Amino acid sequence: MVTPQAASRGAKQPWLAVLLTQFFPGVGHGYAGESMRGAVWMAIATSLHLIAWSWLLSPGSGPVPQGFVALLLLALLQIVCCFDAYFSTRRRNLKALPVPAETLGLKTPALKTPALKTPALAPEQKPHKDPWLAVFLTMILPGLGHFYGRRWGFGLLFLLLWSVSVAAPGAEFLRDFLEAGVGAIAAGHIYRTLSSLPNIGFARLRTVQVVLLIGALSLLSLLPGLAFESRYIPSTSMVPTLVKHDRIMINKLAYAIEDPQRGDIVVFAAPPELQRQGFTDDFIKRVVGLPGEMLAVKNGQVTVNGQPLDEPYVEETPDYQWGPQGVPEGEYFVLGDARNNSYDSHYWGFLPQEYVVGKATKRFWPWNRTGSLEVNDQGRVRE
Repeated sequence: MVTPQAASRGAKQPWLAVLLTQFFPGVGHGYAGESMRGAVWMAIATSLHLIAWSWLLSPGSGPVPQGFVALLLLALLQIVCCFDAYFSTRRRNLKALPVPAETLGLKTPALKTPALKTPALAPEQKPHKDPWLAVFLTMILPGLGHFYGRRWGFGLLFLLLWSVSVAAPGAEFLRDFLEAGVGAIAAGHIYRTLSSLPNIGFARLRTVQVVLLIGALSLLSLLPGLAFESRYIPSTSMVPTLVKHDRIMINKLAYAIEDPQRGDIVVFAAPPELQRQGFTDDFIKRVVGLPGEMLAVKNGQVTVNGQPLDEPYVEETPDYQWGPQGVPEGEYFVLGDARNNSYDSHYWGFLPQEYVVGKATKRFWPWNRTGSLEVNDQGRVRE
C-alpha cells in the first residue's frame, strides 16, 4: 500500500519555495518546477528594478513618479509572488502524486459505520510542525519559529539575543551583521529540531545549508540599505529647499569615489562638538565651503576666498557676521538654506568628512513637489 509519507517523499516544500522567492521573484517557482511561470515573474521584477534603479542613480530629477511607483510595485510584487510560489508548489505536488489523493487519505470521507474506530497513527505518521514554515517565521523574527514549534525556552532565548544585537553599540553595519547571524543560527536550530532526518550526517549538512540560506537572505536584504536610504525632514532649517515633513532619498555611496562638492545637501551624524552638547540625531545641511578655502559671512553675503557666492536656493540673507576663517583639510563648512533659522557651522564649527552619511539627491514626497535636489556648477537645480 502507498502511504502519504511514501508519496510525499521527494515532494517540493512550499515554504522553501517562499524562502527562495526572497532572493528574486521567480526563483521559488523554478525550484517548484514551474519554470515558465517563474520566468514571467522574473521578467516583471527585472523591468521594475530597471525603472527603480534608473531613478535612484539618475543625476537629475528623472522619472520621479515612475521610479517611486516602481519601488512600491516591487514591494507588492514580492508579496504576491510569495503567495503564488506557495500555491504553485502545492499544486505541482498534487499533480505529481502516483495515485489519486483520496487513495492516500489526503481527503478522508466520513465513516458510515459508528462501530469502526480509526486506528492510531504510527509515530512516523503523526502530524508534525513544518520545519520550513518555522524557518520562514524565524526569518521574520528570530524566536517566532520556535514559538510555532512550541520550543518556548529557545524561542525566548533567540528573541533576547536578537534584541541585544539590535541595541548593540557600534557601527550600524556591524549591528546588521550581528542581527543576521542570530537569525541564521536560530533558523538552523529550529530546522534541526523539527525535521526528522534519520541520517545524522545528512541532518547536519542540511542544517548548515539552512544557516547559509537564511544568512544569505538576511545579508541580501541589507544591500539596498547600504546604498540608498529614505529620510524624513523634521525641521525648517532647510527652507525653502526642504520643508518640514518632506521625504527624501539619500545616496550613501555618493562619496565613495568623490568628495562632497559645493552645493551638495548632505546628511551627517552629529560631529564631536554637537555630541558634547548632547545631540545624537543626524543633521541635514548644504555644503558651502570646501577644504582649504577661506570663508566669511559679511553684510548678508557668503564669500569664498573673497568672492561672493551665488546662492539662488536661499530666500533670505544671513543677518549675522562670521569669519573670515580657513576650512581645515578633510572638513567642510555647512549651512542651512534658512540662514537665520539653522544651527549649523557658523555656530558649532566645521564638519569632518567621516561624519557624512550620504548625499540627499531626490525628494519623493509630497507628490506635487517630487524632484531633484542636486545643483549644477551655477548652483541651479538640475532638471
